[in-house]
Amino acid sequence: MFLFAKMELTDLFLVAGIALVTAWMLGRSRRFFRRSRSSDPIVHTERPAAKTPGIPVDAPPELLRWEVHMQETARELSAQLDNKMRALQTLVAEADRAALRLEQARAKTQTTETRQTVLELPCEGVQTPEAAGRSSEETKTSSPALTEEAIKEEAYILSDYGFTPLDIASRVGTSVDEVRRILAERLS
Repeated sequence: MFLFAKMELTDLFLVAGIALVTAWMLGRSRRFFRRSRSSDPIVHTERPAAKTPGIPVDAPPELLRWEVHMQETARELSAQLDNKMRALQTLVAEADRAALRLEQARAKTQTTETRQTVLELPCEGVQTPEAAGRSSEETKTSSPALTEEAIKEEAYILSDYGFTPLDIASRVGTSVDEVRRILAERLS
């Protein structure tokens, strides 16, 4: 009471007014929190304001359900895209391996053709008795060539890429009939 005795009447009204405003604000906040606990949980979920700047917190429940549905759809599409990217990366790696095999086979073929050409060239118009006695069949068998399995593998790969039997035969160094036979074996 001693405190209030020294205060003037205006100061007393000021303190009373502050007390009334504080009590009124506490009552309003208590009612607000009680109402938020009892209503639809979808409506009053805590969401960061930066995530959904266009949708207010007190938006209708249908709008919030639609937003949740759109976010789920976006997640599903993102997962599908990730799966497609992984599959594409696998295919690209497989294509790179096939291209490497083709380049290696091409290098082997060019090496074989170079060796055959060197063996067949006469040396300044003089033919040695060994070269004269050799037939062209002996020359082909003496030089390293692609094995039957390597020819089949390359023929299958080139066929998968859409090359014609004539193109395949010229690339692997065999006859068109042989290529057709190899491709027919694959189909049967």
